[in-house]
Amino acid sequence: APPTAGGAGSKKACSAVTAKGYRVRANQSNTITVRVKTKSKSRSRVTLSGAGSRATKRVSATGVATFKVKPRKAGRIRVTATGCVKVASVKVGKAKKAVRRGVAPTFTG
Repeated sequence: APPTAGGAGSKKACSAVTAKGYRVRANQSNTITVRVKTKSKSRSRVTLSGAGSRATKRVSATGVATFKVKPRKAGRIRVTATGCVKVASVKVGKAKKAVRRGVAPTFTG
């Protein structure tokens, strides 16, 4: 039988994509750090998409890309990298609501 693409003999270019963001929320600026583990010499291009935001960057020599994003809505941001089949995701929480405490005082006199 002829060898098939993606079989046991082929090398995996990318072994892992991980994304971390501390309490990512909609409508506020957030930092998302993506780490890509790869055996390839070329630096991967990482794309974030979803929750009303989209960004693309190349990873550093150490395999890390840091994004500053401001998602427009709650949901999930998908993280993909070139040469990677695996997809990571970051949960985006709903935006904080402005809280009004009581009624403004009326001054008379």
